[in-house]
Amino acid sequence: DICGVDVPTRQYRFEIVYNLLSLRYNSRIRVKTYTDELTPIESICELFKGANWYEREIWDMFGVFFINHPDMRRILTDYGFEGHPFRKDFPLSGYTECRYDDEVKRVVIEPLEMTQEFRKFDLQSPWEQFPNFRSVCRYDDEVKRVVIEPLEMTQEFRKFDLQSPWEQFPNFRSEALPVQEIPLPQTQPPKTDAKEAQKK
Repeated sequence: DICGVDVPTRQYRFEIVYNLLSLRYNSRIRVKTYTDELTPIESICELFKGANWYEREIWDMFGVFFINHPDMRRILTDYGFEGHPFRKDFPLSGYTECRYDDEVKRVVIEPLEMTQEFRKFDLQSPWEQFPNFRSVCRYDDEVKRVVIEPLEMTQEFRKFDLQSPWEQFPNFRSEALPVQEIPLPQTQPPKTDAKEAQKK
């Protein structure tokens, strides 16, 4: 098995991991090598034929090129695809969208159009971000319609600190119980007669 890892903060950002298994010796070995965007790696297809598609996948997803590979081309993405999806700097939405067009009766690739601009949601304090959550919706019989009223709390907000429950709740405190010493029964070895011991 061969896999790739992208760590952009490193000087050699791509880590190629070879997981090798020996059935004869019942042992495993993991070999790691590092490279950047421009430096290729030697292919191991001559040693392990099964590495062919793994190296093509790493080229397709990460953009790491393998020298002396018999068929170095994309294996998962489309022919005209630009970029390498598993790189950390590749956007999650991608650059283009692919769809089937009924008018032209074929698959078309178009620039990506987002339905809304990118927004970063901060949900740390939802009561401040979304004021609608602070109101109550109920049906009023007098006006025969639904009315929205401010939320009334039955009690004020209390912050419970349960880091030290023994201080908060004195009923849970327990005093150290005195240790009771229980005398052990005295056992003595059985008495044997010297004549009986010689017979045995």
